[in-house]
Amino acid sequence: MDDISKILSNKTVKAPKEIDLLKKFIKNKYDEDIKVTVKNNAFLVEVSKSALANAIRYDFSEIRKNITDKKIIIRTTR
Repeated sequence: MDDISKILSNKTVKAPKEIDLLKKFIKNKYDEDIKVTVKNNAFLVEVSKSALANAIRYDFSEIRKNITDKKIIIRTTR
């Protein structure tokens, strides 16, 4: 029987393609870098400025239409 570390070392985990699409969308439109993680069937988008978070909220319809229909949570960080 293989030990768990050997089994897990052979497994490759890929991030959902939506993460890269969200990052590219924000980078192209606002020239800002963001951090995106997956939390309970939702994307958690962390931005550094509250004005950017508000601007992204206005783009929700475009994001849902072109990128993903999952829930998006925007959080500002320091």
